[in-house]
Amino acid sequence: MKKLLAALDLLVVGFLALVWRFMPPEVPLFFSYPEGEEQLVSTALLLLPLILVNVFVFANEFVVYRFFTEEKEAFSKLIFYLNLFLLLFSAYVIVRIIVLVV
Repeated sequence: MKKLLAALDLLVVGFLALVWRFMPPEVPLFFSYPEGEEQLVSTALLLLPLILVNVFVFANEFVVYRFFTEEKEAFSKLIFYLNLFLLLFSAYVIVRIIVLVV
């Protein structure tokens, strides 16, 4: 199950590597801000959602293995699907931003 999450990470990073040279120097990432320069960040920060989700994935795994020893299987599956959803959503956001600007 963890291999699927790692493969999805690599797929998103590989996609970013393929389109990197076509990307503008700044991309809109913070859509909750008003339109304009407040939404723009450096292209390198496009990896921020993926990094934050991976930190969350590792924190979830730590909590399951540290605190839920008796119910590890059930919580492990639940956390896996939560992590998969978060990673897929993060990948979707990154791909949508790339499609928007390229």
